[in-house]
Amino acid sequence: MKGFFQAMGGERSLDMLRMAWRIIQGMEIKEFHIDHRRKESFEMTVVLESPYGEDDPPYHSTNARDLSLFRHIVTLEVSGRPVFDGFYALQLKESKDTTQ
Repeated sequence: MKGFFQAMGGERSLDMLRMAWRIIQGMEIKEFHIDHRRKESFEMTVVLESPYGEDDPPYHSTNARDLSLFRHIVTLEVSGRPVFDGFYALQLKESKDTTQ
């Protein structure tokens, strides 16, 4: 949940926040597409897959700031194949309390 609250701190589209919430609920990223043309356009589409058999429509964004949501998603390889997994809180440096 901490990752979701961190994600809400910026200018995010509602569709991408819904996508993040669905990943937290157990959905997995099946497809991820970006089309970007410098100083012209940005479009991102994410298709999720449910372990419960549910179908979600694709999630779309034309807000380039939404790409930063992927900082919360672990990227790894399993048997040499790419996997985007989970939605986690960023490890932010905590400030020290100097009032004591």
